[in-house]
Amino acid sequence: MELKDKGKRSYNKAAMKELALDAIKKYRLFFIDDLWAYVPYSRPLFYKKGLDKDDEIRDAILNSKITTKGELRKKWRDNFNPTTSIALYRLICSDEERDALSYNKHEVTGPKGEALFPKIGEIDISKLTDEEKAVLLKVSRLTKIE
Repeated sequence: MELKDKGKRSYNKAAMKELALDAIKKYRLFFIDDLWAYVPYSRPLFYKKGLDKDDEIRDAILNSKITTKGELRKKWRDNFNPTTSIALYRLICSDEERDALSYNKHEVTGPKGEALFPKIGEIDISKLTDEEKAVLLKVSRLTKIE
């Protein structure tokens, strides 16, 4: 890792951009915040010059991520390892397959967002059987709902 000298200097926007792009490509950086270890100017100056909004810098970061993800997926595909095989499968599977692989699935609402079960206070007791009333009474006692 090559740390840059942070001495007082004057940088124009174009020079700062070039230094940032060089560091991103050379060190394959994934986050803008990783940049400060490799460039000689400060984070506030970078933002003051508006370089955080520069499309070329954003694209270079994105390309670094995409390239690395592709390389990792290739390694996972070519070298059998159960953990990485599952990780790769989870990345490329359908939502239905992902749900089937999931250890914990907590569905709180129905498919249209409605509550799956009525609240105890909203239940019309007159429509319940004696057995259902007994269960409701036990649940209400356990949850301290009257």
